[in-house]
Amino acid sequence: MQVIKGFEKYAPFSSESILAIGNFDGIHLGHQKILHLLEEKAKNQALPSLVLTFSPHPEKILGGKIIKMIQTLDQRVREIKKIGIKAVLIVPFDEKFSSLPGQDFIQKIVVNTLKAKVVIIGENFRFGKNREGDISLLRQSASRFNFQVYSIPPVVKDRMTVSSSLIRSSLLDGKIELANDLLGRLYEIEGKVIKGKS
Repeated sequence: MQVIKGFEKYAPFSSESILAIGNFDGIHLGHQKILHLLEEKAKNQALPSLVLTFSPHPEKILGGKIIKMIQTLDQRVREIKKIGIKAVLIVPFDEKFSSLPGQDFIQKIVVNTLKAKVVIIGENFRFGKNREGDISLLRQSASRFNFQVYSIPPVVKDRMTVSSSLIRSSLLDGKIELANDLLGRLYEIEGKVIKGKS
C-alpha cells in the first residue's frame, strides 16, 4: 500500500480513483463499513482504492481542542492496509486548508487532483470552510463532474451509535471491553520503550 503525505507528493497511480474521505480515528466498525465498500467498488470498477485522511485531527485546528486520539497515525495506516486499500493520502490539516470552500475542495481536490469516480463518506462527515461541505453538496456536484456518491449511515451496536468520540470516552472511563466491541478488535496501546538504568 502506498502512503502519501501531502498533495505535493501525490502522483496519480491511475487516471481515476475510488475515494473514501474521513478522519478514520480508530478504524472502528463504522469506518470498516466505509472501507470495505471502498474496496468493493474499486474491485468492481477495476480502479485503485484511495483513502484521504487528515493529520492532525481537524478539531485540534478548528476548535482548539485537545483530542486524545484512539490510534497513532501509523496504527491507523496499518489497519487501513489490512483491508486491502491501494493507497492512503494523508493531508496536513492546518488553518489554510480549513479555509478552503467546500465547492473548491470538491473541484480542486476530489475531481482535478484525485480524479475520483466514486466518493464514499460517513453520513455525518463535513468538509470545507466552516464545515459547509456535506453529502448534499457532494451530490449536487456529482452529476456535474461525473462521479458517484455513497453516504454510509452510522453503525449501531447494542443500541449504541458507534463513533470515535464514544470509544474515546469509553477508554477514559476504563470501559475497555465496550471499546473493543465498538472497534471490532482489541484496543492497542503503542508507545516508545525507554530503557532504565541497570
